[in-house]
Amino acid sequence: EILLSNLKPLLKDDYEFTIESNPENLTFNKAKIFNKYGVNRVSIGVQTFNEKFLKLLSRKHTLNDIKEAVNNLLLNNINNINFDLIYGLPFQTLNDFILDVRYLKNFPLTHVSLYSLTIDENTIFNNLKYEEADEDLLRDMSDEATKILSEYGFNKYEVSNYSKYLIL
Repeated sequence: EILLSNLKPLLKDDYEFTIESNPENLTFNKAKIFNKYGVNRVSIGVQTFNEKFLKLLSRKHTLNDIKEAVNNLLLNNINNINFDLIYGLPFQTLNDFILDVRYLKNFPLTHVSLYSLTIDENTIFNNLKYEEADEDLLRDMSDEATKILSEYGFNKYEVSNYSKYLIL
């Protein structure tokens, strides 16, 4: 709250002020503070809706946490909402990812970011000997996501980003 109170006076008339959050931490009171200090866009690190993959990623949230987070934002007049999803997870099939992308239609989103998993040295996935997904699978996942998100009214404006607003 101290940080946000110091930033608010710097905001101009026409601005976008984005904060990132994990679903399990986005409480009603936190959303209320965001609104109070001019935050008008929140990006939520959903990653996947699949419980099996959430566990693989050591994520602590549930589908219910995601729904509550979005509801908390809407109740506090923040309706510019982005979800981040990851694809190319170990053991993830094209169909698994399509189900994640299709599930996005259940939320009043204005933006979606899709990131392909990269496995770097000295990470848990590298230590477990997981390999990055096959490039053909990654391309198929990206192509399917673009097709589905287009059906939902999203425009792809760069490699990983889709918006319901026209980006010039």
